[in-house]
Amino acid sequence: MSIFDSIKSILGISNGTSHNTPAIQITCSAPIDEKVPLQRVEFIVRPKDEETLQRLVNKYVTPSIEEAYKDYGFRPSSNTRKYSNQELREKVEYMVFHFLDACSGNKHWVRDSVNPDSYFSNYSDLLVHLQILMEFEPYFPFRTPVPSSLFADYSSNREKYNTEFIKRWFESVTSKASSLKTLEGRKKRIEKNCSEIMLYKQFMTEDNISLVNSLKGNVDLETITKTENSQESTQSERMSNKKRYSQEMKKQAYTTQIDRMKKYDIDLIEVTGNGNLCEQCSMYNNRVFSLSGKDKRFMKLPEFLSQNYGHCLQVYPHELGISILRDDNGNIVDTIKHSNRPLK
Repeated sequence: MSIFDSIKSILGISNGTSHNTPAIQITCSAPIDEKVPLQRVEFIVRPKDEETLQRLVNKYVTPSIEEAYKDYGFRPSSNTRKYSNQELREKVEYMVFHFLDACSGNKHWVRDSVNPDSYFSNYSDLLVHLQILMEFEPYFPFRTPVPSSLFADYSSNREKYNTEFIKRWFESVTSKASSLKTLEGRKKRIEKNCSEIMLYKQFMTEDNISLVNSLKGNVDLETITKTENSQESTQSERMSNKKRYSQEMKKQAYTTQIDRMKKYDIDLIEVTGNGNLCEQCSMYNNRVFSLSGKDKRFMKLPEFLSQNYGHCLQVYPHELGISILRDDNGNIVDTIKHSNRPLK
């Protein structure tokens, strides 16, 4: 399970809900270019919202979504059967995570791409996916910035993001043109690329188009050089920042979750993850622990996990008798028995 932690703060879940019963969630904000993994959260579907949420799930679920999340208990959809409250809650969680994941990928290309087709297509897809999430916004406890705020930003500031892309794109164009030996060859290469970007002028403002023409008209064909070293340095720095940011966000998510559990006097904590787990995390995976050690039915949360903010695993509150625990194969298991299986 890749870390669902996400993005400088794309979207996430918090306990900012007006539901009558306190809802504790994992903070799921993550670095912008991270894949968003599935992890379960606790939120409440109010009876008065069931009909609307069932309509939204049926509206947006696709065979690809069902296939992607079937290992996590995502049952096939039915437009004729009414879901139970628990089924509906699970489906909404998975739907939100799916489009959250899509937004994460879209924003990565919007930020980093130097290819016009990748940039403009992902920008359009990002707006579509945010609009879908906006429909879930009244019912699902997103953390700020909520989908509607992000949609407003990307809609109203498209010229600004286009400008950043055009400068990045033109630097790449001139870098590639510099490898050509003749000035005429360089000129034709740049003109060809500038003609190609104009295929997307419907997505650009007049100022964006003027910037493209200005960059093309002012380029010095004799002095343009490759920028590979600069790009490698920038990429190295970006990867370092991404790793540091991911670690900081994981720490924040873990400590926020623990603080909320203590606030609501919740002692049982579930740890789970799949994918590339270290040896020690594999030993602790899919168990419920006692945060304080006072509940003798469960082992106390290991220091390794508390000191390393969950390490490879995600954590969320567990309500015995309400929450369910699954094994590595996704099968529902006896919570107490499975949590106390031998550590190996």
